[in-house]
Amino acid sequence: MGRQIKHVLAILGSAATLVCLFFAYYTVRLAYVNLFVDDAAIHRTGGMLFGAMVFPIVTVLSGVSGYRLLARSIRKRPASK
Repeated sequence: MGRQIKHVLAILGSAATLVCLFFAYYTVRLAYVNLFVDDAAIHRTGGMLFGAMVFPIVTVLSGVSGYRLLARSIRKRPASK
């Protein structure tokens, strides 16, 4: 694999990892607001329900893709004979 392709894969993997961290933070924040904030019933809307379902899925998918892209960017090719 070419050097430039490995750099592109590393950049894409880093971006996917940042997306994963962003959605992981908001998933934890959403759970905190739902469980521990006294007036959370005021804030419960369709958007909060949507976030509770979609944010964990996006977190896992972007985390897995970030891991795979970063792992592929640092993988060494076996020596050819």
